[in-house]
Amino acid sequence: MFISNYNLLACKLLESYDFITSPQVVIIFGSRGLGKTEILKKISDKMRHANTATVLIDAEKFAAKYAFAAQTGQLKAFRREMRSCDLLLLDNINMLRGKDRSIEELFHTYESIIAKGGKTIVTFCSDCPSYEFLGERFASRLKCGLGIPLLEPSDKELKQFVSYYLKKKLPGEDITSKYELSTLPKNLHKIIERINRGSLNSLASEPENVKTSFIKRSMDYETRILISQVSEYFKLEESMLLGNGRSNTVVKGRYMLYLILHELYEYSFKDIAQYFLKDSSNLKRQSLIIKEKNKEEFERLCHKLYNQLTADNKAQ
Repeated sequence: MFISNYNLLACKLLESYDFITSPQVVIIFGSRGLGKTEILKKISDKMRHANTATVLIDAEKFAAKYAFAAQTGQLKAFRREMRSCDLLLLDNINMLRGKDRSIEELFHTYESIIAKGGKTIVTFCSDCPSYEFLGERFASRLKCGLGIPLLEPSDKELKQFVSYYLKKKLPGEDITSKYELSTLPKNLHKIIERINRGSLNSLASEPENVKTSFIKRSMDYETRILISQVSEYFKLEESMLLGNGRSNTVVKGRYMLYLILHELYEYSFKDIAQYFLKDSSNLKRQSLIIKEKNKEEFERLCHKLYNQLTADNKAQ
């Protein structure tokens, strides 16, 4: 595992975590793509080797399993599974925003585990987590927990991560020098994805027409995938997403596509507008309006696509 200043506190937690002496609740928080899920998985492996009954679950999966159990009369079995563990590891608790019944169920799960001497570790995808959406009782519990931040990596750390990953991916080959590393996304999963796709090289020294050509080729790859996924999410034909239709669903899906290219893949609104032959200032303005009006849906869609991206990277 790559260790540097940005994740040093979390790695120290991983190294020294002891079920008996640990706090009742720990919150690991930070921006997307910095390794929160990986840390939970490593803690889970460590605790299972220590024969500590552990449940590791994503918050959205918790909500889905709870809903299914409630609908099929299997709540007793669900609660027995969730509440019988000694250590609950819950990933992305922020994804429960707006899911009041799931939040209430999680609160009682938490209380049950703590009451019998258990512990909880949760992750929150934000560099400044706010717990109010969980309700006063649950929020107060988390605020009393130990907060472990994952900081924004410096440019130097990002370059060190590239070197670390390349050596791990291709041991014995010194190919780091092939990459011109001037600007990198502040997201390790995106860096891995770009390495695997062969499009990491910086274009800082290239002429503008070469930059534009490269950006278009790179966006071709990502946009084809996103168009399919966003169309499926909104139940639209792909041609509708790319056309000039003005229905609410079509417009929302179209601008969600632009926003995902901007926020998940870190393309500028200028590059996106140039790719889709749109006016840059209007595309940016309308995209931000759509995001503001549909915050929760945008977060859910990003999370779904991000999980898919992570799964694809692991498969490679």
